[in-house]
Amino acid sequence: GITSRQAARTGTSEVVALGALIGFVNESRYVVGFNLDFERAVITNRLERLGKTRKGWLREGVEHICVMKAATNVCKIEPEVAREDQNYK
Repeated sequence: GITSRQAARTGTSEVVALGALIGFVNESRYVVGFNLDFERAVITNRLERLGKTRKGWLREGVEHICVMKAATNVCKIEPEVAREDQNYK
């Protein structure tokens, strides 16, 4: 993985990266990701901690599509422990 130290030394700053991401979202109709609920929560939290607006990130009219959820019934990976809802992992 990438350490915080490596990211600080050679990576793009959070503010710049988040600004670019929001710029892309503002030009898009869809946001597609894996485990998108988690990603949305992390990004929203970082924006709040940095004192930035979430408006562009969570704007109306953008459809958020989670490929992890969409693929669940296709992959049919059995959970280690049976689920009450009988869904796959």
